[in-house]
Amino acid sequence: DEIPFYPVGLNYFGDTIESYFAAIEQALQDGWSSEKVRQSYRWAAYEFVRSTINIDDSFHELETRKRSFFEKVVRRLGLMFDKDFNRRRDFNRRMSPPGAAAQIVDIVESAAATVSDRMDVSKLQRASMEEETGALRVELRRLAEALFPSPEQQMTSRLFARLIAFRDQDAAY
Repeated sequence: DEIPFYPVGLNYFGDTIESYFAAIEQALQDGWSSEKVRQSYRWAAYEFVRSTINIDDSFHELETRKRSFFEKVVRRLGLMFDKDFNRRRDFNRRMSPPGAAAQIVDIVESAAATVSDRMDVSKLQRASMEEETGALRVELRRLAEALFPSPEQQMTSRLFARLIAFRDQDAAY
């Protein structure tokens, strides 16, 4: 209940041993809820997309991408002569000013407490229930296949079956 804007009704909460286990029992009794999945994704979209400032145009370094042999040699040599080589190279490649500069200036000048305080809700894209459901189906299938990569795991997992069978409304599973 301390996460900003988090709808506490999405979780089961217990702050004592007894209430913690009672919450687990209640969750098991309530069972799967497509609506809770939908609400959780909506909150995540709000928290991690709508209420953030996108500055990715200013960061070109990808920490996990595969590098060629030549790139590895350049990085290694650069670090031998300058321990801040990667940071300097990244800094020199940044877009100046960043694409979100106007948004950042607006938030600072308005003294807004959060990005959401300056959000113009009339400009937000809205998805229909069908579009949202379609996007959730794609995302849940991707999640299910990542959690259960082998056909054997997929065939024996009730969670896999529930994730790929996402429906508009709660259904009996």
